Order: sequence, then C-alpha cells, then structure tokens
Amino acid sequence: VQGDYGMNINGQAFQKEALATFKGFQYGGFYNGNRQLSIFRRNLRTNKIDILSFPYTLSKDDAHNTISLGFCQKDGTLHIAFDHHNNTLNYIRSKKYLLDFPEKTSWKSSQFLSLSHQLDEEIEEVSYPSFVSMPDGNLQLFYRKGKSGDGQTWMVTYDAQQSRWQ
Repeated sequence: VQGDYGMNINGQAFQKEALATFKGFQYGGFYNGNRQLSIFRRNLRTNKIDILSFPYTLSKDDAHNTISLGFCQKDGTLHIAFDHHNNTLNYIRSKKYLLDFPEKTSWKSSQFLSLSHQLDEEIEEVSYPSFVSMPDGNLQLFYRKGKSGDGQTWMVTYDAQQSRWQ
C-alpha cells in the first residue's frame, strides 16, 4: 500500500517490531491489498505460513500508519498497535498463551480480543508506537502523544499477571 509521507506503508525505517521471531516462529504485520490489518506467523522449522486478516481497514494511506507488534513472554500474548498518525489508539491483544505453544495453537481471529482505543484510559493523538519486551517478561509500549514539534513521549507497562496496562 502506497501512502503520504513516503512510498510504502508496509516497512518504514522508523517502524519497530514489524518482523520478529519468538519461540521458533516468525511474526509480522502488514496491510493487505484490501487495506486490512493482517498478521502472519511462519514456522521456521517447516516454513508453513499462516495469515490472519482482521476487519480493520487502514484509515488513510499515510506512511506513518505502520504496524507494531509486541510479545509478552510472561503470559504468551501478542500485542498489535496500528494505523496511527496523531489519532486515537488502535490496539489488539491476543488471548493468553497464544505464543507459548504455536504449533498446537490455531491461528484465527477468535484468538484475539476486540479492537480497543485504550490501555488504562483512552489515548488520543498517537504516533510511532513501539513495544519493548522487559527482562521480567512483561511488556512496555512507547508512543508519541501530540503533533510533531508539540508532542511528548509516553510509556505504559503491561502487567501480565493482571492482564492490564499501567
């Protein structure tokens, strides 16, 4: 998908966690030809690829609207932030333990919770979301809140034991 502020929405230099490996599987996010959020997993042993497309369509062809993936080692959840350029948060999380036994777990939309626009509260004016796995197995999300030249970096932490952001 081609967009404003760059030639390609899938794969920008500033994009974090667009492609990552976890427990013998490679995961990635992209917008398909219908502009839908899609994620895949590839078994590195067999090279089998499973693709899952969600019913969420890219809001604007803007190269800032990349996809970021986060992996919480403590509860085996996959976190997805997508379609952001100074707009409300778009966030999806998998059910617990999806990543722990990927060869035995089906790759389907029922493994994911509904789209959310909040973590601990609704979040507006989001750009550049980036997940970071923490040494204790939890997860952090960094993002810019506000417009260019007038924004601040924010950080929230996902507590796997409580399944919530703080």
